Amino acid sequence: MENNIDVKIFGKNYKLKSNDNSENKVLLLSELLNEKMLHTARKHNTVNILDVSVITALNLLEENILLKNIFHREKKILNLK
Repeated sequence: MENNIDVKIFGKNYKLKSNDNSENKVLLLSELLNEKMLHTARKHNTVNILDVSVITALNLLEENILLKNIFHREKKILNLK
């Protein structure tokens, strides 16, 4: 069964859908995204939601790539498949 969850990200309200067992995950992800966007806005001294969104997305992709590279390097060291 789907649930509607109200969250606030960067000052904007969103109504998101989740299934029964993912509501906490959606809330946590929304909170983390809000924190990342607020950090980006402070760091780049802007509140333009489009600018903050794009910069935050790029930063998150960079983190993702870095973590994937670390994972693959460690996996190779341990000879895991």
